[in-house]
Amino acid sequence: MTIRRHALIGALVLAKVAGGLLTGVAAAQGPVGGAAAPATGSAPAAAPATAGAAAASVEAAEYRTLLRRYCVTCHNGRLLTAGLSL
Repeated sequence: MTIRRHALIGALVLAKVAGGLLTGVAAAQGPVGGAAAPATGSAPAAAPATAGAAAASVEAAEYRTLLRRYCVTCHNGRLLTAGLSL
């Protein structure tokens, strides 16, 4: 793989991971400013947090798969490509 192609793949992976992390933070904060929506009494308060945690868990698994496939093969403890071990 050429250096330019390797750099492009690295940039795309980082953009995907960073985007997911930002999405996860926004989902964990809830509505704008992190303010919680008023409770209606009919739904348990833990339901949104549980749904957000489940979604974050699925996204984390997808990112781990992406990193293992494209990054860890070269950036590991044995090869230490570019001094980076994932």
